[in-house]
Amino acid sequence: MTITFRCPNCETSISVQASDVHGPVACPACRGETALNLSDELRYGNRVDICPGCENGDFYVQRDFNQRLGFGVMLFFALLGLLFVWLDRPFFFYYSLGVGALVDLILYLMLPE
Repeated sequence: MTITFRCPNCETSISVQASDVHGPVACPACRGETALNLSDELRYGNRVDICPGCENGDFYVQRDFNQRLGFGVMLFFALLGLLFVWLDRPFFFYYSLGVGALVDLILYLMLPE
């Protein structure tokens, strides 16, 4: 599992593999060290149970979904809806937005965290 975090000194984005962390992680830009406390679940089970930086168990979990794809789906259906408005079919405008939201929801539910 890849862990990405910002250096607390210089805000540089750092990515490391959980299996490769065996002590403080050095920043490539400022050479500052950041201690990551990896649980066994995170290191070997690829399951995030606590934050490696602050050891807090309450955090945001994101789906493995390309946000640009989600935006593109909604943009396509919004433009399709505007075409229906231009053709004087306003009901289909709302219908196309609903279908776009449904497609986005189905993709969201199918993808893993």
